[in-house]
Amino acid sequence: MDVLKAENINIAYGARVILANVSLTVRQGETLIIAGLSGCGKTSLCYALTGLLPGVIPARLTGHISLAVKIGMVFQDADSQIICTKVEDELAFGLENLGQPAPQIRQKVDVTLQRFGLTDLRLQNPALLSGGQKRLLTLASIMILDPQILILDEPMCGLDEAGRLMVEQAIAELRDQGHTLIIVEHDLRTVTWADRWLILADGRIDRLDTPQNLLDKPQRLTDLGLWLETGTL
Repeated sequence: MDVLKAENINIAYGARVILANVSLTVRQGETLIIAGLSGCGKTSLCYALTGLLPGVIPARLTGHISLAVKIGMVFQDADSQIICTKVEDELAFGLENLGQPAPQIRQKVDVTLQRFGLTDLRLQNPALLSGGQKRLLTLASIMILDPQILILDEPMCGLDEAGRLMVEQAIAELRDQGHTLIIVEHDLRTVTWADRWLILADGRIDRLDTPQNLLDKPQRLTDLGLWLETGTL
C-alpha cells in the first residue's frame, strides 16, 4: 500500500531552483533513504512532504502531494525543535495542543518515557541533555503523536558514538514495529539495511532503487561523492 505519493514536485527559493519534477511514492512499512550532496534539496523535499513548505518556510512549491496517513518530522537540529524546560513537558506539549484530556496525556507521557529510555530524565531540563538524549527526546515528542510516517533529517549528525548507538537502536525498534521511515542520511554505509535509496543530484532524482542494486554498480554513487570503494567518505 502506498502511504505517500508526490508528483512533479518543483521547489525554488527566489530564482534558485532546488528541485525540478521530482515524483516518488512511499510504501507502508518501508524505510526510504534520501541522500545527495549538500544543497541538493534533501531537507527541502522533506519540508514539502510534511507541509512546512511553503506554509511555514517561504518558497515556491508546485506539484501534488497525497498523504494517506499522518506524518511527523524530526529536524536535524534538536535544539530548534525543543521548546519546554522539562523533558516530560516537551512530550506533553503536542498532545496538549491537540486538546487531549490530562489523564490521557499523563498516561501517554509515562509510556513514551519508558519506551525511549527517558524515564529517569523526565524532570530534567532538555538544555542539559547530551546530543543523543536530545535527539531521542525530539524523536519521542513526535512519536507520542502517533504518526504513521516519520521523517528524520540526518538523525546521526553531530552525535558521538554513544549518541549514535542510542538513536540507531531507537530507529531499529521503530522499523521492527512496522513504522514507515524516511531518513535523510549522507553516510550510505550506515544504512545498507534500508529498503530503498533515493539519490538526488542536480535538482532531480538521479537513482531510486534498493541498496543491493545500486551497490552492484557503485560507480555513479562514487562519481557523486556518496560512496567510496575504500570505505571512507
